[in-house]
Formats: sequence, C-alpha cells, structure tokens
Amino acid sequence: MNPNIEAEIAEIKRTVEENNKLLKKIHATARWNMMLGLIKWVVYFAIIIGTYAILQPYINQMLGVYGGIQDSASTLSDIKNNAQNGTNSLLDLLK
Repeated sequence: MNPNIEAEIAEIKRTVEENNKLLKKIHATARWNMMLGLIKWVVYFAIIIGTYAILQPYINQMLGVYGGIQDSASTLSDIKNNAQNGTNSLLDLLK
C-alpha cells in the first residue's frame, strides 16, 4: 500500500475513535438530563400533593364558612321578603 493512504486511514481511524468517545459522552449526558428532569417533576408533584394535604383542612373550613354566609344571606333574603309581604298585607288592611 501507499504510505500516504496508510496515514490517511490512520487519521480516519483516530477521528472515528474520537467521535465515538464524544458521542458516548453526549449520550450519557442526555441520559442523566432525562433522569434528573423526571426526578424534578416527581418532586414538583410531591410538593403540590403535600401542600394540598397540609392546606386541605383550612380549605374545607373556608368552604364551610362560605356556605354559612350563603345560608345567612338566603335567610336574610327570606326575612326581607316576608317583611315586605307583611307590610303589603298591613297596607291592604288599612285601605
């Protein structure tokens, strides 16, 4: 073989080996990034679920208070309607 061709083949072999090392590093980095991304999302969901579990009693209490306020408003509306009906009845009797 021509010595020039052998040098070119050796250069190509060296370049291929270097590229292979770089590709293996890139692949390993991508794998780690994928695992860390998955762990990150698991931690986010755990924080959200934990926060909900901690705040649930307070949320339920606030919903109970809100329901009580709605019931009170409904009762006041009924009292107002009854008072107006009573007033109208009295006015009709006085006519």
